[in-house]
Amino acid sequence: RTGGEDRETASSLVPLRAEGSRTPLHLVHPVGGSVVPYLPLVALLPSDLPVWGFEAAGLHDGEPCTDLTEMAARYVAELRRRQPHGPYRLGGWSFGGMVAYQMAGRLARDGERVELLLLLDTSSPAGDGPLPDDTELLIDFAADVAALQDADVPALDRDRLAALPPDERTAAVLAALRERGLVPAEAVDEMARRSAVFRANALAFRRYRPAPYDGVVSLLTAEDSGDHHTRRWIEANLARVEHRRVPGTHYSMLREPHLTDVASIIDDLIHGCS
Repeated sequence: RTGGEDRETASSLVPLRAEGSRTPLHLVHPVGGSVVPYLPLVALLPSDLPVWGFEAAGLHDGEPCTDLTEMAARYVAELRRRQPHGPYRLGGWSFGGMVAYQMAGRLARDGERVELLLLLDTSSPAGDGPLPDDTELLIDFAADVAALQDADVPALDRDRLAALPPDERTAAVLAALRERGLVPAEAVDEMARRSAVFRANALAFRRYRPAPYDGVVSLLTAEDSGDHHTRRWIEANLARVEHRRVPGTHYSMLREPHLTDVASIIDDLIHGCS
């Protein structure tokens, strides 16, 4: 993990940049559970801005959480142990934005001020519908691993995977990723844990039903993601949404050449809090 804490005292909250005189920005992990995707972004944000990240249980120790409300409550408790009172600056990419949203609502109900709630290409849950099964979640995991590396998704036979026992199903997906060079042989055990975290988080998102938030949501959506993220937020009427469009896809928005533009917008939003 990024923080290097002893496992018995490990916290989900890890420093991405501990130093700085400003009010810290706290970023919640995306669906994969790791805060590593935020590191290039942090490098482009002002050097006097501390940035902390929440990593998911199950990546290094503990069991993955499949309840987003419970997850947010844990993260709020950890946040307030380090920063007892606001103002708070919260955010997250994709799934992480939804957890940050739930955290912001909880803090607001506790009488605390959230001065920035930053959602990076975060979709509001679609509502009622069947929950994905484990096979679907594993295929989604493979697609996520490939997209993070700007690679093609391995061809996976859904029916064949569904017929396998759970452990063999995971092994088959990891083998397909390894054949494509997307998972090093020495990282198979780690990626098995990551797949469990991914599936738990994806299920938590699909189960979650957000309550209205009496505050402003700063929503940044990727141009190539289409309008569905923005439309869902507006149609759900959950919060006051300030929307900005940024270049790239859901994944490439956090890589150059698009990341500089994203960091500039976030810098503007942070300056607006000061």
